[in-house]
Amino acid sequence: MGKPFVWVALDELRTNERKALMLAKMLDAEVEGQFGFKVNADWIYERGFANSPLVLLPKRPIFLDLKQWFGARTMSEILDMCWSSGATATNIHALAGALNPSAGKPAQKGELTKAIELFRNRHPGTDMRIYTVSILTHYGDAYVRRHFGRSLAEEISILAEETLAADADG
Repeated sequence: MGKPFVWVALDELRTNERKALMLAKMLDAEVEGQFGFKVNADWIYERGFANSPLVLLPKRPIFLDLKQWFGARTMSEILDMCWSSGATATNIHALAGALNPSAGKPAQKGELTKAIELFRNRHPGTDMRIYTVSILTHYGDAYVRRHFGRSLAEEISILAEETLAADADG
């Protein structure tokens, strides 16, 4: 069995960039194994894609934890920015939807599906992975029941179906 892959969260990048970058470089130099770095949206938003902040990190896989939830055009263009910056993976909320059912009409493609299709059409054969986010961990069953009318487990199952229908990577 192969070694597992781990994303190391560099959550202090925005508040203490120097310390976080030193940690990343130390891990890269001293730790063997399959790992990459997870970067939060706040650091990317502050630094901007145009400044290519990912070049500051060691040459490891990079996961941009953006948790997008916009319209398809905006999300696909942000996916382009992730790809251009050298990101290995990013994410979109599954709540953006794979299907957008209309009363009495066949289901149309949802924003999640359209964003992924637009991106992949512009970058055929790309190996950048697009994951989805279901319900964030700080929300619980009571919150999900109040907003979605079903249990957390039921909602996550439905969002997993959205992920598969949208052809996301995980």
